[in-house]
Amino acid sequence: MRLVLEDWGPEPPILGSLGHLLAVAGRPDEARSLLSELVAKEGQADIAFFAALIHAGLNEEEEAMNWLDRAVQERSGSVRYLKIEPRLAGLRDQPGYRSLMERVGLPLE
Repeated sequence: MRLVLEDWGPEPPILGSLGHLLAVAGRPDEARSLLSELVAKEGQADIAFFAALIHAGLNEEEEAMNWLDRAVQERSGSVRYLKIEPRLAGLRDQPGYRSLMERVGLPLE
């Protein structure tokens, strides 16, 4: 894990993607560590979207939805992937997910 961060740097997309991977691989403590590192970068672009990815990997649906809502409010460029991002597939049945897609202007069908 640290080799990835050394090679690619601790940028939000790297932290979020690696955190999600660790979460689904059954390494929640390491995922949470990266989540903390990511959230500490508040003010950089797409923090909210990538925090949502880690929470989704941890099966923390409410937290993931809260972060996605924040990403939409912040007009994150990454929310354009709400409909197709496979790491968010487990959230698509959540009541507020369709609302997020509507707010972004994504087609529901």
